[in-house]
Amino acid sequence: MIYNIPPIPRHALWTALLVMTVASGACSPSEPGPTIDVFAAASVADCVEDIGRQFEGSTGRRIRVTRGASGLLRQQIEFGAKCDVFIPADPQYADGLKSASAASSAQGRRVARNRLVLILRKDPPIHPDVDVHETPDAKIAEVLRTAGRIAIANPEHAPAGQRARQVLDALNIDATSDPRLVFGEDVRLTARYVAEAHAECAIVYQTDGLAFKDQLGGILLIPQSLHDAIEYDAFVMNDHGDASAFVDFVASDRAMDIWRQHGFDPVE
Repeated sequence: MIYNIPPIPRHALWTALLVMTVASGACSPSEPGPTIDVFAAASVADCVEDIGRQFEGSTGRRIRVTRGASGLLRQQIEFGAKCDVFIPADPQYADGLKSASAASSAQGRRVARNRLVLILRKDPPIHPDVDVHETPDAKIAEVLRTAGRIAIANPEHAPAGQRARQVLDALNIDATSDPRLVFGEDVRLTARYVAEAHAECAIVYQTDGLAFKDQLGGILLIPQSLHDAIEYDAFVMNDHGDASAFVDFVASDRAMDIWRQHGFDPVE
């Protein structure tokens, strides 16, 4: 969707500048430092927001989370968007990105891992079990071959979609031209398609399936042998002192319980 933004009147610009000048002059050294802008993959954003609230309560520093597909977040960074910490769903999406505070590429710190699941529509149900459990390849293949619409995240910019395509390829299901496939902008939206009965099943992260557990007819854990590992690294993109402190907090023992509450496997 394209929005046409009308020109701002000159007097409004001067008023805005005056307000910003007054506000800037009113700040005191004791006030909190700059906001830490965190770009987080859709699958991890809820968890990062919860960790951010803990960090804010402990330090008084403000966290602002921007969520979306990893590839789209990377594009925003490349186009100059302010990003202090980047947490994609695949470390490769940070490859080549330069830290704003250093000449070298941004360095990542592993913070969590995830699993892939096949989620099933609740009404009418396809499978009665709503618990996450290991499912043989044959059962996954059977459900996918007999399902109607199959949702996956867009592989063009979502790591979850790329992993889903690997699963389909491994099970000899055409991941490029099967007319049953529908694509979500990111993995959380893809899970919502099934929760709201717009698709019969979807291949998403375990954490996204658990987020809609009460609205699903089943969650089948996909064997890890069918896809690449799912790992999250946190990258400091613009270290004004606070960004590194937040990454340390994200990887701290205090944050581990929050990772687990959201269904992730934290890196000890």
